[in-house]
Amino acid sequence: MSNDSKFLKGIVIGAAVGGLATLLDRNTRTQVWNKLQTTCSSTSYYMKHPSEGVHFVRNGYEELSGSLSKAINSTVDVLVQLQEIIDAYGNVDEEENITVVKSSRIE
Repeated sequence: MSNDSKFLKGIVIGAAVGGLATLLDRNTRTQVWNKLQTTCSSTSYYMKHPSEGVHFVRNGYEELSGSLSKAINSTVDVLVQLQEIIDAYGNVDEEENITVVKSSRIE
């Protein structure tokens, strides 16, 4: 058996044991049971109404896509402003060097 499969097997077993250990708590068991029932109910509904499921997924994708697009545009705007600041600082630095050179020639 290769080391990779032993590693993955260990992760799966560890996750299963950890999950079972958390179920010793009554509140956790109740919460898991409620979530399982909600998930089964939703799955059953979308199995009977697949077009609504597709519509739901599509709307979620469009919202995510719009949010991602806005975030990218904001990031680009910040980078452009940062580049302008760097360019302005570089120009000021060059002007100071020229002024220093001119004033040292006068003396």
